[in-house]
Amino acid sequence: MLLNLIWLALFVSVFAVALARLATGDMAVFPALLAAMFDSARTGFDISIGLVGVMALWLGILRIGERADGVDAPALQTLNPQPAQPWAAPGPASTGTASRAMRATPSLRPSMPKIRFMVWTLPSLRSCSMSCRVR
Repeated sequence: MLLNLIWLALFVSVFAVALARLATGDMAVFPALLAAMFDSARTGFDISIGLVGVMALWLGILRIGERADGVDAPALQTLNPQPAQPWAAPGPASTGTASRAMRATPSLRPSMPKIRFMVWTLPSLRSCSMSCRVR
């Protein structure tokens, strides 16, 4: 909700400044504003296309690694061993209902090898997306 208000305030302030410039006699303010909006939209689109391409690449590499059992390789498990099941351990924040729900829905628990692979590859994804902009 707060983010919606921030965006609304941004658009209202830009429109108010454009109206103020129009009142001072600057007739080219709205064509310039329109050109800037389309230029920014194009830049955002180009960045998103680059990010989707890099994300598809890394998801494909993850899929190949899963099929080749490379994600569950013993070398990777020695670097990052499987933690104990934190959802089964009693603690002050866990309740009996929550523990029973987590035991009843094992498919909702994320796989540690998948999490590990994504944690290792996300920094390269970010650096590649910053350096490989589509133009």
